[in-house]
Amino acid sequence: KDEALTKLEDKKAEFKEIRLIVHTQPKKISMKKKPELFEMPLFMDAEAAWAFAKENLGKEIDVSSVLNEGEYVDAIAITTGKGTQGPVKRFGVKVQRRKAKGHRRFPGSIGAWNPNRVLYTVPMAGQTGFQRRTDINKMVLKIGDNAAEINPKGGIVGYGAVKGKYILVQGSVPGPKKRLVILRKSTRHNKPRDLPTIDEISIRAQQ
Repeated sequence: KDEALTKLEDKKAEFKEIRLIVHTQPKKISMKKKPELFEMPLFMDAEAAWAFAKENLGKEIDVSSVLNEGEYVDAIAITTGKGTQGPVKRFGVKVQRRKAKGHRRFPGSIGAWNPNRVLYTVPMAGQTGFQRRTDINKMVLKIGDNAAEINPKGGIVGYGAVKGKYILVQGSVPGPKKRLVILRKSTRHNKPRDLPTIDEISIRAQQ
């Protein structure tokens, strides 16, 4: 291990990008699931990235060391799969009138005479969901250790009680319950919004 680090240290000037190979720890929350293994890029200069990678090699990376409350993040996940669906559900095409020729749940015309082919932009039936999507600009409301602060009575529906460290994000995130969600620092950050804090939200809920 030390010899390998020494060899890499000598070639550090040649590095253009440094990535970490990380994995999740589902056993910590008593989830019967295989750990997810993936690469994680470090969005910092090469010198700082090397120092961070070297310091955290073989260690657990805490979320509070990467993200802060009030910061904006992007949520990346695989959306909920819905199988093969028609153009009405897949693209929101309007249902045809009752006396329409042919089918009602169909786009109608699928293109002009020229070009003499069907373009990819025409809404047709096909796979819906189960695709990688990025939801941008989600505000981190709270990062905490005491799960009792956020656990509702009886636990979260379809999930159960939160155990261990947690992170609260404003708005929805892609995918069903118990699917991996990757959070990264926002790449298209908008102007800060005056959102209520988690304490203000809890006070309003009690009222």
